[in-house]
Amino acid sequence: MKNKITPSTIVFSVLILMSSAAAIHQYITSHQWYGYVVSASMPDWLVPIRYYFSWSLRIFGIVVAVGLLAQREIFRKLGIWLGVFTLLTVYWKHHPDTFFRHTQYLTEEYAYRFPGLVIDFSVFAKDALIALYVFEFIFWGLFIFYFTRPSIKKHFR
Repeated sequence: MKNKITPSTIVFSVLILMSSAAAIHQYITSHQWYGYVVSASMPDWLVPIRYYFSWSLRIFGIVVAVGLLAQREIFRKLGIWLGVFTLLTVYWKHHPDTFFRHTQYLTEEYAYRFPGLVIDFSVFAKDALIALYVFEFIFWGLFIFYFTRPSIKKHFR
C-alpha cells in the first residue's frame, strides 16, 4: 500500500510548478526581454544556449514536481539533484549584471507604460538580489533537508 502524500511534498511540488510555469510564461511572452536582460552578463553567442538551458531546467522542474506528487523515488532523487545544481549555480542563474539590467528594463518599461510615473527600480537591485539569493538557499536547502530525511524517503519507496 502506498504511503499517504505529505503536505510538505505537496507544497514543495506546487511551488516548483508555479515558479516554472511563471518562468515559462515569461520566456514565451518576452523572448526579446530575455535576450536583452541576459546579454548584459555574457557574450551574444551564449545567450541562446542559456535561453534553451533555462527552458530545459524549467521543464525538468515540472517533471520532477509531478513525479514528487506521484511519490516516485527517482523524482525525489532528481529533485535533490536539481536543488544541489541550483545552489551551486545560483550566482550564474541570478548574475548581478543581469539583475541590474533587469531593474533598468523595469524602470524603462514602467516609464513607457505609465508616463509621468517615475520609479527607479535599480535602487532596489542590490537588496532584491540579496533577497533572491537568500530565498534560493532557504528554499533549496529546506528541500534537500526534507527529501533526504529517512521518514520522508519511506514515502517514495
